[in-house]
Amino acid sequence: MSKNIYPLVSVIVLTYNNFKRISETIISVLRQDYSNIELIIADDCSNTFPTELVNKIVNENKKNNLVNFHINRNENNTGTVKNLNNSIKMSQGDIFFCFGPGDMFIDRNTISSVVDIFIQNNCDAVYTSRILYSDNKIRTVLPHVADWGKIKRFNSKLSVYSSFITTQHYSFFIGVTSVYKKTAIVNHNYFDEHYKLLEDLPMTEKMLWNNKVILCPELTTILYDGKYGVSARGNVNPILKADLNYYNSHGKLAHYDALDKKTKRHIDFGIKRANNKNLLYLAATFFMYFPQLIRWIWYCFSRGLAGYKDSEVIRNVTLDDYKSFLS
Repeated sequence: MSKNIYPLVSVIVLTYNNFKRISETIISVLRQDYSNIELIIADDCSNTFPTELVNKIVNENKKNNLVNFHINRNENNTGTVKNLNNSIKMSQGDIFFCFGPGDMFIDRNTISSVVDIFIQNNCDAVYTSRILYSDNKIRTVLPHVADWGKIKRFNSKLSVYSSFITTQHYSFFIGVTSVYKKTAIVNHNYFDEHYKLLEDLPMTEKMLWNNKVILCPELTTILYDGKYGVSARGNVNPILKADLNYYNSHGKLAHYDALDKKTKRHIDFGIKRANNKNLLYLAATFFMYFPQLIRWIWYCFSRGLAGYKDSEVIRNVTLDDYKSFLS
């Protein structure tokens, strides 16, 4: 691939007091077959930062496709959203991925595959699937393989938007596998700094309504560390919870009048839950929105059933396999 033809791709790795598998993350970037890469490590004022280790890994593994490399350490903790925005402003790439330590490209041609989608479709964002692991074991595919066909059958921008707003396939529309064109993010005045840790949901809402996006659930691109981070299951940061409440109360209202009755009722239910004052108020909310509660219970139950179909994909990727494309 010629650097003159293919756009510069920035891979931004956001760090804060967690450097588990940072070496694997960096190496997975440097071993890509793509010819035009910028790597930015953006640390949000961690207690310590392994500067020597990071520089050593980069120096030992870089090839001539690494055009730019930066380490940026914030003097004060700003939160994920500002840290990401500052990194985007610093970056020179046309397209960017956003990683955390422990996230890794599944194979060597991942960036090339995603950039080809951008070029072929002249789009502003590409959404792909990820494979979640924790404790050295592959756990699941997100979104589940059983849902790939449903996602591909969306036949309008409004159907995609409503699916996102009603929390269907959330795992597909958020997180490390959301890849953006920088100009689109700049046109939205960057990620919304009303939030401190929640960068993806507000931006996804804007992108799905206003921009051309391409949905590629059948393309698995990232090994995702599901144990660590502010949104890890069972360990959700309280600041993130506050961000989510604000998003459910305000962020989903942008195009309320244009949505169908079912979607509106889901938004209303979310607002009531976000404004929860006590258990009695919450119980009354669930009673008032009983159909939404039943749908939510069924959704959670169906996620467990859907996971059984992930086994074929999981069999083809194990954590031991990452050594084969990192070596």
